[in-house]
Amino acid sequence: MKNFIQSCFLELLCLFRKAKKSIRSQLHPISMQYFHVGGWLISLRGTRSISHTDRRVFHDQRECISLSKTKLQLGHLIVCTFLLLGVVPKSSSQVAWSPEADFPKKSDLPRGGDSRPDISQLKDYGLVDSYLDSGAGEGEGLPQTAPVTVFSDQMEYHAGDHESDLKSFDSSQNHPLAPERAEEAAYPGAANHPGREEYSTPALPGDSSVVFIELPSDHAPDTLWLSYWPEFLKEQRALTPGITLPLTPTQGNFFEGNAGFKRYSVVFPAFSSPISFSLRNKRNYLFRYWTLNPGTQIRIRVDLEKGRMLFMGPSAPFFQAQYALTRMAEEQQFQAHPLMVTTDPDRILSDSLTDSLYQTSLALPNAVFPPMQFLLPSSPPDDLLDSLLRQSPSSDPAFKWIAGLGNDLSSVEKYQLEQKAWGEILLRTLPKMNLGRESLSQSEYREKFESWISAIPLPDSQWIDPVLLTGLNELILLRTQVRDQSLLEGTADLSSVLRERILGIYLLDNYKRLERGRDSLVRRVRENIESPWIADLIGDLDSKNAKGSPFYSGELLGLEGEPVSLEAFRGKSLVLTFWISGCKFCMKYYQRTLKPVFEHFRHRSDVQFIAINADRSPNSWKENALSDTYSHPDMLQLHEDSGQGILSYYKISAFPQKILLGPEFTIEQSTQTQYSPAELIRKIEEMTGNSANQLETNPK
Repeated sequence: MKNFIQSCFLELLCLFRKAKKSIRSQLHPISMQYFHVGGWLISLRGTRSISHTDRRVFHDQRECISLSKTKLQLGHLIVCTFLLLGVVPKSSSQVAWSPEADFPKKSDLPRGGDSRPDISQLKDYGLVDSYLDSGAGEGEGLPQTAPVTVFSDQMEYHAGDHESDLKSFDSSQNHPLAPERAEEAAYPGAANHPGREEYSTPALPGDSSVVFIELPSDHAPDTLWLSYWPEFLKEQRALTPGITLPLTPTQGNFFEGNAGFKRYSVVFPAFSSPISFSLRNKRNYLFRYWTLNPGTQIRIRVDLEKGRMLFMGPSAPFFQAQYALTRMAEEQQFQAHPLMVTTDPDRILSDSLTDSLYQTSLALPNAVFPPMQFLLPSSPPDDLLDSLLRQSPSSDPAFKWIAGLGNDLSSVEKYQLEQKAWGEILLRTLPKMNLGRESLSQSEYREKFESWISAIPLPDSQWIDPVLLTGLNELILLRTQVRDQSLLEGTADLSSVLRERILGIYLLDNYKRLERGRDSLVRRVRENIESPWIADLIGDLDSKNAKGSPFYSGELLGLEGEPVSLEAFRGKSLVLTFWISGCKFCMKYYQRTLKPVFEHFRHRSDVQFIAINADRSPNSWKENALSDTYSHPDMLQLHEDSGQGILSYYKISAFPQKILLGPEFTIEQSTQTQYSPAELIRKIEEMTGNSANQLETNPK
């Protein structure tokens, strides 16, 4: 203390700059806690020895404080005076911090932007033969999802109702996004996203949750993307894409104990039940579908240089457990045999280079590199099914580990971990079981399968972990196929909460693939739905896409950058086709179906073909639009940014898709079905013929 006081006065009195610097270097304020009092700093904690690097970093940070030289000297003098008198004033500038007014406590309808695409069930288990992917075309093509900003599969932030739901601790000033962030953000309020502000430790609101994330400064991106779900069905635009916000960092410092790191922070509005949230850097997830309970306070350090996560705060034990459980699941997957699903293994290995790589892999120790397994579609080897069904899922080591966790975790938190563990087991096992679903229907395996699924608990709680729900959805669909039941029959034994979610996922996920019986299915499912938020999702999708619904009236972008309103084509029959660059299914569908259909109608003045590109940026689509690869150059070529305008309105995130419009500017059909040329021609002829008959009988 004595040395500190002397240094204060010596620095003020010294006339020589270098000597002042030398004196200043003797101060040891690095580990002290400072707060502002009238524009100057006061220390509350003791000192420690510091390195030259620490001292340099501290001085660099201190020089950023906007104090004039005179005020700084005056501040030193006042500090020393108080210290001499033994008086330490209290802060008068602490801020009582709380969420903004009018935060919705819970969203009635999940909002947000694009969803990530459906992932092939075997994506995480090995390679899929490209021949299996080449079936796009007449009646059986798989849609391809646009590359977007979440995972990065598509989730953008929608400004509006939830614009103020999440707050950064550092959010008093508006800072424009960097160009790369602005492109990824793709939402109206990007330029005004809250940025950085001077930070004082807030008084945390009672039921709100706060999450801090720290990354090393050298590796910290300009933006992290946080998504959360008040309610969850599936991370897809037509279902529950979630609410996504960009998080911008502030530089850490010695006062916070995070010098050399950047800090991202977010405060959730008060909520009464658990929610799920994910955090990613562009396409790379730091974590996914972790559980956030009401009142959570957690600080997470992601140390990329050392390959670990550290946790601090009252909620640290629960987050440590979630992190450990995720690692256990990933490790089990890492130790599994790589799989290749192919109709012809010999063809795969006929290439000399491929065969050489395969032989090299076989020469490695099998205990360290399990050899690849080749599986035929719908016909896995019997020993694989036997091995899957022989082992009870409840014997997984994750449950023993959870049971051994100490009293730091509540029974509710352990139950949440168990749900996640069950979900990981299902997602790891069911893709392989699905390959043998025909065999599972046979008596040899049917009893074993029923015994295996009987060990899986079916939750009846209002909250269901997203990983578990995804796995249970796959399980129930497989079970109904094996039992030869309808989906309504197959869900009859489920709790009302789980049943509603399974029915909602099926209808919303398959709505645009269903044609025959769609209206009947919508009606029957809605009769079994009591949750308002699921009913609203179904009602919104059906009201916009059902036959006879008024068409979207917004504008799109033309080749020359001009706005184009589709209202100008009212009175014609319109064929709208949606595509994205790089989509092989879009290319195949155009070449096999759309191109001959366009040639058939190109001289008809009452039929207009419009190709709508959905790339993330309008800069790359023009060349492809005129290349005769995705659409005909003579079609009207338009663009809409991914997740915006017409794409958001009709929840279009899988490609190719099409919408058929009658002359009255109403929906005739909104579908993902890939028709043959003859079938699509017939549908267009019916649409124009029906319209002509209506005009004859109703001159108005």
